[in-house]
Amino acid sequence: MKIQNTINIFCSLIVIYCCATSCDFKKPNKQKIIDQYGLEVINYFYETAFHQDTSKDVLNNVYKWKDDIKVSLQGNLLKNDSLFVKEALAKINALNIPISINLVTDSKKSNLRIIFGNFKTLEDSLKFKLEPKLLGVGYIKNNTKHLTSGIIGIRNDPKVDALDTNESSYLMRKKMILEEITQALGVIGDSYTFYESLFFEANNNIADLSHIDKKTIEFLYDKNVFKDYEIKRKDFEKMFSNELYSSLSTNKLYNLADEYGLDNSDLYSLKKIIFSVKSKEKDVFTKFARKNFLKIYGDSTKDQLDFCKAFAVELSSFSPYFQLEYAEKTTAFNKIPPIVINYKEGEEYKGGVTVGSDYHTSKNMIFPYKITGGIFVNYCNPNKEIMTYSRVTLVHNLSIVASIFNMLGLNFSKESLLDKKLNLKISNKQKSYFKLVYDPRFPSRITKLDYEKLLRKVK
Repeated sequence: MKIQNTINIFCSLIVIYCCATSCDFKKPNKQKIIDQYGLEVINYFYETAFHQDTSKDVLNNVYKWKDDIKVSLQGNLLKNDSLFVKEALAKINALNIPISINLVTDSKKSNLRIIFGNFKTLEDSLKFKLEPKLLGVGYIKNNTKHLTSGIIGIRNDPKVDALDTNESSYLMRKKMILEEITQALGVIGDSYTFYESLFFEANNNIADLSHIDKKTIEFLYDKNVFKDYEIKRKDFEKMFSNELYSSLSTNKLYNLADEYGLDNSDLYSLKKIIFSVKSKEKDVFTKFARKNFLKIYGDSTKDQLDFCKAFAVELSSFSPYFQLEYAEKTTAFNKIPPIVINYKEGEEYKGGVTVGSDYHTSKNMIFPYKITGGIFVNYCNPNKEIMTYSRVTLVHNLSIVASIFNMLGLNFSKESLLDKKLNLKISNKQKSYFKLVYDPRFPSRITKLDYEKLLRKVK
């Protein structure tokens, strides 16, 4: 089950005034900031703080709390909810930030209320129409300078109310409570970038703050990074224009190509590979996120299964920014895996193997990714008079490799995946192409037109 979480600043509820002065970055310390936090944290903050997971719109301003947060609990709490809240507050208080967050018994003294109840209770309390599938929601309010108050709604739903610690629903509720409270600090968006993150949009088995979650919150509250409690997006983009993954320039592209041993002609060749007419979305390159699961269904033989497992390992070795893990068992967290191969054995040999592929793309995020994809293999093993077993195996495996690369966004021909002796082989050049486009500095959803503009700027 997909947990949807949104913490939005609604203009209809809050009148947001533009501050006359821009956010004050301590510019002389920029390199020190980069050295301390790194590019991943800076970009993850940009991705999750200035972008809402329920909208394509960006936020012009991000706010943080100036005063300590006082939390009150209301409504129908389930058995472990109070414990989950206390654990969440302890995790946040362990961070290196200048405010604390604590429980209070008097709701009138609180500035962050958490309400537990059914769908109708939450709609009545929040006074806003909610999405039917929503299990956790929160709103934070600000004045012209900083965050002042907030309200969180945790929905009681029979599907996720199991209290058995061995059930995935137990972990999902614990995660939801922690996520909503953490996002109320000012980092409101979800993402597909880091599987281990609490803000990961799809299901994962994480009910804790990952390292990058902690550093992202600390980055927001670090007075050596942001002097004020209001951060303007335009100021942030200007300050970190060279560091943001979303701003690919000609120089960045060619420097990236150089890192992977590619030259000008290779970049022109890459255009044909990632903007193939065979692509489902013509003239747009979309890639999978960093962490993915592979599942095999259907009539696969042991040899086919072993090959797919080995190829997943090999593919993961090419780049740290794409990892494909074979899912041996089905769990609540991989039951809808990003990549599926479904084998179907036919009764009559008709000259080879037929492979079809399809995928679905996420929406609303700053970096939309391919989130699910399927390869459908129809095959039949012929008798020895028609083709040897080794030859059949090569044909099957070649079709699988070409289809996986195609689904990942790189349209390599089958012929290019064979060496001079007609053995299956991925060349170093093909590996470099893969490494380049799956590097986070090469953004997902780049268009052919934008890519061509970058190439044309080189004289």
